[in-house]
Amino acid sequence: MQLAVQQGVVSSYERSLLVLGDKVGTAQPYNLISGNQLLVKIRQAAGGQQVDALFPAYRTTLAQDKLALDPVWAIRMASGEVRLAD
Repeated sequence: MQLAVQQGVVSSYERSLLVLGDKVGTAQPYNLISGNQLLVKIRQAAGGQQVDALFPAYRTTLAQDKLALDPVWAIRMASGEVRLAD
């Protein structure tokens, strides 16, 4: 998704028009890393820069003609850049 904001108001956006149809796979439970393991990943991804926020997200991958959504931690840097902690 691409979003443009001007003076605090969304002025335009674009998004994918991918339609999943009736061939939706099944969801499987998944636990994201936490504690010291997560802290190490955050420090590696941040590279010494200031972190503004941490939130769960999905990494999409295309494999064998299927779109997979893998849960990951996302890090929003003070600059606004979003990095994945993996």
